Amino acid sequence: MPTTKSSDQPQHIQHIPHEGKSRRETHKASCQCAAVKFEVTLNTPLHMDNQCPCALCQNQLYELLYPARKDVVFTQGADNLKEFILPLREKQIHKFCKSCGARVMIDLQKMKAGETDPEKDVVAINKRDFVHPLIDWEIMAQMKLAFEEAEDRQKAENEASERKPQNQSSGTPVSV
Repeated sequence: MPTTKSSDQPQHIQHIPHEGKSRRETHKASCQCAAVKFEVTLNTPLHMDNQCPCALCQNQLYELLYPARKDVVFTQGADNLKEFILPLREKQIHKFCKSCGARVMIDLQKMKAGETDPEKDVVAINKRDFVHPLIDWEIMAQMKLAFEEAEDRQKAENEASERKPQNQSSGTPVSV
């Protein structure tokens, strides 16, 4: 498997060739307010074995895909993107919408890091930004809500049982 040429790039950000039968599909994506819209052309089936393990990506619930830069086309609002650069990762530019603050992509700056193959010059795109997602996030949100409600009920039941007075005598009950 080819690796990146720059030692400061995390190992999980690599070009992974798609093997076997695949076809190219273009997916529409946008930020939350739709001020920024773009299209991503990907090989399908999607290969999700390149997930970023860093705390930032995990906290943002990223489902990252790594398309070639040439396969990402902004159709609206590219001028509405702001950039954020993490101090220890100068070659990774996080781009987000100025209007809603949604993170749109991570520009991995591979060519500046010495990469010469355009197929390996990738960006990171959050799969959750797709207009017609490959996973029904509404169902996932409902499942999460149901799980949280069940946890809340269990917690309330536990607290209620802890507040019940314990019968401290082993004798007969006192009649009033």
